[in-house]
Amino acid sequence: MGIGSSLVACRSLVKVYRIGDGEVLALQGLDLDVGAGEMVGVVGASGSGKSTLLTLLGGLGTPTAGSIEVGGLDLVNCGALRRDRYRREQVGFVWQHSHQNLLADLDAVENVALPLVRAGRRNPSRRAAELLDLVGLGDRLHSRPARLSGGEQARVGLAVALALEPQLLLADEPTGELDRATTDVMFALMRRVSAEQGVAQVIVSHDDDLVGYVDRVIGIRDGRTATESMRVDAPEQSPGGLSGAAGPSDGRGDRDGDQRVVAHTLVVDAVGRVQLPAEIIETLGIAGRVSADIIDDHARLRPIDTDTGLPRTSNGNDL
Repeated sequence: MGIGSSLVACRSLVKVYRIGDGEVLALQGLDLDVGAGEMVGVVGASGSGKSTLLTLLGGLGTPTAGSIEVGGLDLVNCGALRRDRYRREQVGFVWQHSHQNLLADLDAVENVALPLVRAGRRNPSRRAAELLDLVGLGDRLHSRPARLSGGEQARVGLAVALALEPQLLLADEPTGELDRATTDVMFALMRRVSAEQGVAQVIVSHDDDLVGYVDRVIGIRDGRTATESMRVDAPEQSPGGLSGAAGPSDGRGDRDGDQRVVAHTLVVDAVGRVQLPAEIIETLGIAGRVSADIIDDHARLRPIDTDTGLPRTSNGNDL
């Protein structure tokens, strides 16, 4: 997906936090594209930069370096007032904990109507009721959060995030406190929102099954995009099998019942960097300096012999 066709386009994002006399490098050259109506998951170990990415996409901070565009808006250089308006009108947030999404003293319809009232929209209660009906809670309009189950609270939170018809929905562990069956329901609703309303979604999660719910999963390591997993149509016959693929039978396939597999790939960023997974490095003995050769339509990496300083004379490791 090129930058011209992307709703969200991040280029070479760097974010440095100053803590006391030291610095923490949270992002170091991250690239990301998200199309309108696309659901993209972001996974990675703690400290990999996932939450920092979500913060920057939400206009809750600015990067130390790099660029972010959402719907053609330059989030880095647009100014504080324009960024405030972006947060109110163009982006919606779904957080993991219900108290972050909902006010305990308001019932469901009042919670959803609140951002509409603040924005001066007409008929806020009617719009709120329509959204609650969309998420399957048309019969719980006047229930307060304490009277709702965890899954119902999550769905009300989704309705709140959609109240002002955002272009982009940002979700931080939206199903982290839900069981598997309720998670299935929540993600089915989120997929419906993308399909029917064209809302792009970026979802941060630790859920290993995330690729079964979204269009793509981006793996972040050391503040950079390292891997990408994408659902693709399964071939009718696959004699040798699809390397690195997982089908629906292992719990990571398409939740709508389509025959899909998951293609796992590495990501080359805007300056040509690629991160090899640890298992490849260990299995093939690639460490330190390597030579790179172009062989027809692919590349070959060969470790450098520490004694001679020359590439090893074996067949090498084709990429």
